[in-house]
Amino acid sequence: MNYRSIGIVGLGMIGSSLARAVAAHHPSATLLGDDSDPDSQAFCLAESIVQGRIDRPVDLLFLAVPPQAMLHVLAQYETRLTPNSVVSDVASVKRGVFEGMAQRYPSPAWTFISSHPIAGSEHAGPRAGKADLFHGRKLYLTPYGSVSDDAVRNLGTFWESLGAHVEPAMDWHTHDALFAAISHLPHLLAFAAASALGKHETKVEPAKWARLWLRIAHSAPALWADIFWQNREFLTALTDECRILLGNARREEARDIRQRMIPSRLQTGTDENVPPIPLLGLAQCLAAAMLQTIRRFGNARRISLDDSGGAGLADITSVMLLPETLPTPTMMAALAEEISFAVSLLKKDMPESLLHWCREARNHADSLTNAENH
Repeated sequence: MNYRSIGIVGLGMIGSSLARAVAAHHPSATLLGDDSDPDSQAFCLAESIVQGRIDRPVDLLFLAVPPQAMLHVLAQYETRLTPNSVVSDVASVKRGVFEGMAQRYPSPAWTFISSHPIAGSEHAGPRAGKADLFHGRKLYLTPYGSVSDDAVRNLGTFWESLGAHVEPAMDWHTHDALFAAISHLPHLLAFAAASALGKHETKVEPAKWARLWLRIAHSAPALWADIFWQNREFLTALTDECRILLGNARREEARDIRQRMIPSRLQTGTDENVPPIPLLGLAQCLAAAMLQTIRRFGNARRISLDDSGGAGLADITSVMLLPETLPTPTMMAALAEEISFAVSLLKKDMPESLLHWCREARNHADSLTNAENH
């Protein structure tokens, strides 16, 4: 099936990249887009990233909005759907969407197939989008309800036309378990590390590994607090186990796990002549505990993790390729405390406090990076 008209709700970095990719690979398609931010909407119209607002029915509707807002936004666009329409999203967590769909749309007249492109950036907004964002990246599809194989195949073919590598479809439970391990845990631990460092360090060494490590903590706090909260069932157990392993993880085993998990194109080079500083040791302990936790989690659920890691996991674990160094007990205790605090927020039904913690961690990451640059 050819999608002659495509609508994209949410024209941030992912949504605008999708629009640019569609324009590049499907120039004959009618490409429409909406964003709740007037500046983003105006920018995308002025730059011809989209041709107009979503003011008519479309064949394919993408919801590039935070998971928590998905069903609310979908309800606003029901009049833009026909029985032949396909709805998709680009979220990295599916539970809330699929449970909400089951309550509100048990048998929708249109087709819903969730998408998850393994592509992203710590940058936000339509100016950060790029047409080749999905090229060579993995793409996971999760069908909802009684969706035909042809419908799944058609959407997969569409993503492949944008350069993505489409993986076999999976149910939302498997999807959320997999990404709690290989994506959400690394991001949460990056926030924890930035928070611990910000309270105890005035700057971070301007080494490549340190910049890669902090890059993850520059991600949008509101988006990631939402993801952490939506996937808290899997993430709480993972984070708690990682805290227990912290300082006792076997580094040689962790390096072997990393070699199998990280695709060759993401194998990060090492810094030269890296001094054995305690901060590097802290990063190595965190990475080793994380990798062993992920492997145990995957083995327990019989989920293959080979070549499954993305850029975030590759960056935050690149320290395992450097000479082994020991951390200071003070910094290890500070990191363990931050991780424990994050776990407590996930367990105690405190999403607003989780958001506040993520924002503070992002601020610490900004301060550390600014100190490094000066």
